[in-house]
Amino acid sequence: MSNFLMLSQTPAAMELREPSTNSGVQDEVGSPIEIEPCQSTSGNMPTPSRASQTRYLELAFGSDVTLGGNPGLHAYFRHMEDSFEPLLEASFAPVWDAFGLPRPRSTHECWPLLVAILEAIQRQTAEPQDVSIDGIIDVMLSARDSPVLSNRSFCQVAVFAVLCWSTMILTPGLQPQAQQPQLVCHLSRRFESDKLVQQTLDRCRRSIPATFRGFKAQAWGRDVMQVAQHDSGTSEDLHKSALNYRSLQMFGKIRIQWVTSMAAHLEFDPASRHLSVFRFPTVCALRSMQDRSSQRTVLRSICEEFDPLPAEDIVHRYTTLEQEILLSYRLLFAQSPASRKRIGAELNKLRRDGQLVDDFLSTLCEHKCRTGMLWWSRMDDQLSQLPPELWPISCRDSEQHLQERDVYSAMEDFPRLGQRLLQVQKFNLRQQPSKLADLWRDRRNPLQWYTFWAVLIIGGMANVVGVLQLAVAIYQAVAGKGQEIEKLLHENFPEYSRIEMMNVVVRKRDPRYPAPGNSIEVSHEQPAGIPHTDFSVNGLPLQTELSFPGQWIHLKDMDFDILNLWRPLYGPNDDWPLAVCDYTSVEDGDIILNDDLHRDRAVENCLLHPNAAHRWHYIAGQTPEDVLVFRTVDSRGKRARGFHCAVENPLSPPGQLRSSIEIRVVAIR
Repeated sequence: MSNFLMLSQTPAAMELREPSTNSGVQDEVGSPIEIEPCQSTSGNMPTPSRASQTRYLELAFGSDVTLGGNPGLHAYFRHMEDSFEPLLEASFAPVWDAFGLPRPRSTHECWPLLVAILEAIQRQTAEPQDVSIDGIIDVMLSARDSPVLSNRSFCQVAVFAVLCWSTMILTPGLQPQAQQPQLVCHLSRRFESDKLVQQTLDRCRRSIPATFRGFKAQAWGRDVMQVAQHDSGTSEDLHKSALNYRSLQMFGKIRIQWVTSMAAHLEFDPASRHLSVFRFPTVCALRSMQDRSSQRTVLRSICEEFDPLPAEDIVHRYTTLEQEILLSYRLLFAQSPASRKRIGAELNKLRRDGQLVDDFLSTLCEHKCRTGMLWWSRMDDQLSQLPPELWPISCRDSEQHLQERDVYSAMEDFPRLGQRLLQVQKFNLRQQPSKLADLWRDRRNPLQWYTFWAVLIIGGMANVVGVLQLAVAIYQAVAGKGQEIEKLLHENFPEYSRIEMMNVVVRKRDPRYPAPGNSIEVSHEQPAGIPHTDFSVNGLPLQTELSFPGQWIHLKDMDFDILNLWRPLYGPNDDWPLAVCDYTSVEDGDIILNDDLHRDRAVENCLLHPNAAHRWHYIAGQTPEDVLVFRTVDSRGKRARGFHCAVENPLSPPGQLRSSIEIRVVAIR
C-alpha cells in the first residue's frame, strides 16, 4: 500500500542520499530530492533528522509508509521545513524548553517537535473527538514532570500548527512577533490579498474538531457549503472539453496557482483568473488509502469535522475529499493530449526554478489512461498499478481500475468540489474565441463545434459549387459558344467579314437590388436601369485600347460596329429583363454624352433622356437560347444605335433573380 508512488520514479530515484544544507529540488525529472542537512557519521545509521522523519510518517500516515517508497514526500518535507522557519524565533524558545526538546539551530532540526506532539496525541486515552490542544500540552508536560506553564500561548500555537501541517487542511500562520498570539490561518487567493482568519486561544480548551470548526465556513467558502446542502437527487454535468487545461488556458486565460491547503483546492478568482491547485497529491494518496474504520485518530477526526458535507450524508461522504482532489488532476490535466503537454512543460519549469514539485504529479497529470482503440486498448502501466482506493468508487471499472469519462457529475463524482468546478466551467464557457483559428481549436462544446463546422463546410461547398456552375456557364457561353456566335452573326449579318471577341460581362442580381442610393456591396455587376449605349463614338478608342492594347492604330480607319449579344444564363427569365428602344422613336435631342468613370478606367457613353414617344421592347420569358443582338455604336457614328436598359417587370415570378451574360464583339465590314 505504502510504496505505490515508486511507479513514478526510476530505480535510481529511490536511492536516498544525504544532501547539504543548501539542497533543493533538482532540475531533472526523476532525480532524488535531497532533504537531509548533513552526512551520517556512523556508517549506515540514520541521522537524527532522518529518524524523526521516519517516525513522523509512522504517526501521521501509518507504520508501513516509508520515505524511500514514496518519493513525492520529499517535496512535502521540503515544504514542511520551509514552514518551520518561525519556530526558530526567540518567542518559541519556551516551547522547546517546556517540552524538553533541544532548541533547533535550523529548520531540519524541528522534526522532533512534530514527533513529540503526535506521540502525545497517541498517548491520549480520550476518544479522538474529545482531545483538545490544551490536553495535548498537559500530556507532554506531565511526561517530564514539568511545572505548570504560566503562559502557554506559543505552545498552543505550535500544537495547532503541527495539526494543520499534518492534515494539510489549512495553512497556519505562526506570527512569532505577535504580542498576543492567536490561532491564525491563511486563506486562499480568493481574496484580493492574503487574508488571515483568527481565533482566540480560549478555543484550545475545546476539542480539536471544535477548534477547527471555527475555520470551516471561511476556509471552504459559501459556494461549497451551499452545494453540500443540495438535495442528493440533483446533478449537474462537468464536461472534460470545457475543463481541460488547454481549454482553460487558451480561452479562459486561466493560470495555475499552486497552494498548500486541500481546502483551497480549485478555488477560482475570476478577477485575476487564478485557479488554485493543491501541490502535494502524495499526501492525498496516502490519506485516501488509510483504513477509515480502524484509523479513528485525532487527525482523521479533524478531516471529518472539516468536511463540508453534512454528517448524515453517508452516500456522498463515502467519496473522500482526497479522492476528489486526485480525480480532479485527471480531469483538468490528463484527459487531453494538449493538456498533458502543457502541464508537463509547467512542471518542468517549476523544477528548473527550484520550486517544490511532488513527483506524483507527473504520474497523475502526464499519463494517458488508455492507449489504442476498442478491444485493442490497454491501460497505462503506471496507472493500472495504482491502488483503487485513490479513486471515487463511481469512477472505477469492474476491475477496480480508474475509469475516465467525458462527462462527470458534480454531485456524485465531486460532492465537495463540484460547485467550484462548475464555476470554472461556467466562466470558461462565457469566453468567446477572438480569431478564426480559435474557432477551429474551440472544443469546449463538441456538439456545437461539429454543428458549426458541418454547416460551414457544407455551406461553403454549396457556394463553391455555385461559383463553379457560374464559371461553367460563362465558359460555355464564351469559349464553348464562340464559334457558334461567330457563325450566328455571319449567317444573319453577311455584311461582316470578320468577328473579334471584345469582352464579357456577367450580371447576377442581388436580392437587395435596387437599393436606395445604390448603397449595397455586391459580388457581381447588377442590372443597369438607366437607358444608355455602352460607348459613344469618342469613347470607342478608349474602350478599344483597353480590350485590344496597341490595336487602335489599325482599327481607326476600318468600318466596324460594336455589337452586344445578350442572353440570360438561366431561363425562362422575366426578372429585370433587358429592354431595347426602337431607334426610329429616338430624337437627336434625347441623346447626351456621359463620362463613365471607374476606379481603373474612364470611357464615354451616351445616355437617353425620357420621351413619351420612345418605344421599348423586351423578350418575355427569355431563355438561354434566345440571344438578343443589337448595335451599341459604329466607328463612323452614322448608324442607328441600340439604347437599352434593364426594366423592373411586375409580372416577374417572386423569388426569381436574373443571371445574365453579355458579350461584346467587334464586327468588321
